[in-house]
Amino acid sequence: GHRARLLGGSFAVRVRLGTDGQVVDLSGLREAVGEGCRRLHECVLVPEQGRGVQVSRAAGQVMVACEDGVRFEFPERDCLVLPTAAGTSPEELAAGLLESAMSSGAMEELRGSGRARWMEVTVADGMAMEATIRKSCS
Repeated sequence: GHRARLLGGSFAVRVRLGTDGQVVDLSGLREAVGEGCRRLHECVLVPEQGRGVQVSRAAGQVMVACEDGVRFEFPERDCLVLPTAAGTSPEELAAGLLESAMSSGAMEELRGSGRARWMEVTVADGMAMEATIRKSCS
């Protein structure tokens, strides 16, 4: 069987916010995005529904069993199991960070003021692959 590879690496995140042209306080939004990034920082990212893998937890460990017979085991405290199939791709990470930021209290305030038009999150990995997701704030 074929399985997605479990890869390590670093990611860069860029956030852009389209506004009505007036000065906007972005400190709350910056904190919300930073919290999402800190959640991912220095974790083994495991896609729970990854192609060709089965993820289980027991005795403080996360086990990943692959169709091709390869097995991985990590301390649970070092893992972040993502509820997606391609959880570690730049596209999935950008979508997750965007959704998290869009549902933050800071973004609710910006939407309520009518100043925010759209938000865009870009995630780039060290291999020059990047993904940008944009969503309307209305």
